[in-house]
Amino acid sequence: MLFQVGGQGTRPTFFKMVAAQQLTATLRAALTYSISISLFLHIQIYIPIYPHLLFCV
Repeated sequence: MLFQVGGQGTRPTFFKMVAAQQLTATLRAALTYSISISLFLHIQIYIPIYPHLLFCV
């Protein structure tokens, strides 16, 4: 996941590797939370306007 850019041959430290793994998990959780909140707000806005969409009658 980490890329060598300058060709200097320096290896990433242990702490950089751990930070990269935690960042991926944190970003995934943040994206999931953001999508769920936006969908929740979207549903709250449009359900009172279109209550017939709740029931397939």
